[in-house]
Amino acid sequence: MFTRILVPLDGSPLAEGAIPHAELFARIFGSSIILLQVLDPTSYQEMPNAVDPLRWQLRKAEAEAYMQGIARRIRKRLLKNPRRVKIR
Repeated sequence: MFTRILVPLDGSPLAEGAIPHAELFARIFGSSIILLQVLDPTSYQEMPNAVDPLRWQLRKAEAEAYMQGIARRIRKRLLKNPRRVKIR
């Protein structure tokens, strides 16, 4: 029924609360879990036209590390189940 499950994350515990539900659906339907985090290029305190490339790369690297950590935890929990689930 579900081939892909999109889990949008913003780093909050509330958003991460959706992960166990996504894992359950992935086990039941053999679905792939797709993790998504959107980065806004500017914060509210910054000027909307100014994007510091170094700060952007740091934010991007932090987001990637966060997402990889979440993906590792999901893979570890799902490997206990015989069905294969992909996380992109």
